[in-house]
Amino acid sequence: FFERDLDQRCFTTSASGFVDCIASSQIAAYAAANAYSYNASTNKVTGFAAPQSRIYKYDKVLPTAGFTYAVTNSTKLFFNYSKNLSVPGTENLYSAFYYPIGTASARPKPETTDSFDFGASYRKGRLSAQLAGWYTLYKNRIASAYDPELDQVITRNLGEVDKWGIDGSVAYQPIQNLQFYVFGSYLSSKIKDNLAGGNCTASFVTTGQYGCTVAGNPYDILTAGKRESGAPVYTYGARIQGTLGPVDLGVQFKRTGKRYVNDENLTVQQISSGTIYTVYSAAAP
Repeated sequence: FFERDLDQRCFTTSASGFVDCIASSQIAAYAAANAYSYNASTNKVTGFAAPQSRIYKYDKVLPTAGFTYAVTNSTKLFFNYSKNLSVPGTENLYSAFYYPIGTASARPKPETTDSFDFGASYRKGRLSAQLAGWYTLYKNRIASAYDPELDQVITRNLGEVDKWGIDGSVAYQPIQNLQFYVFGSYLSSKIKDNLAGGNCTASFVTTGQYGCTVAGNPYDILTAGKRESGAPVYTYGARIQGTLGPVDLGVQFKRTGKRYVNDENLTVQQISSGTIYTVYSAAAP
């Protein structure tokens, strides 16, 4: 059970959570100059939402189950299932004040997952190893990314996302005070649907960005079938550690694979005087 008791004492001026904080003596005049209205058919807001308080409640039953099976004294198989809940952060909920109570946009949906983990482990003598696979089904995937133009972190709902991967590790201890350890993982993901991007601007029509042909028409961000940004395709590394009396000394390295910088898996572009320029590659090395 989660409860968020929020008190917004400023005017909410956009769906991104921007606010204007006004002296109490000027609130009435400011509200009149920025009259608030909501169009239910287009989900569009005009004006600014007045200061207000809201209480958000989220709850869900979260079962988990699993087992470990000893094939031999040194080999075990394991499987786990769990359902999880991640409620929207406080910033997301304050941003929702821009929309009137009772509308879908006024209540951000929580992220829920069904996670499956399975694999095998081996331990005998000086050697231990583990290989595990996992598969997670997300609904209302809550993801965050830094927007350098706005200089803030923007949170988005990616809808349904499937993520899966493989993790493995091997440790070897030739003597009691020395250990070698290697590890690696592979990660993949698939966003199921496109995201609503907003309305076409005249600049988008000129450059053909997002397939825009008429200013004002809605456009989609083409995320369906793409990999979620920010997560590396692979990682691997190793560590050597030794014990000298009361001191443990170790050295390790880790290599992180490429990560897409946006959920369309496209290069980062900007428009200047009607011309599109590429300012960053599709993936961070």
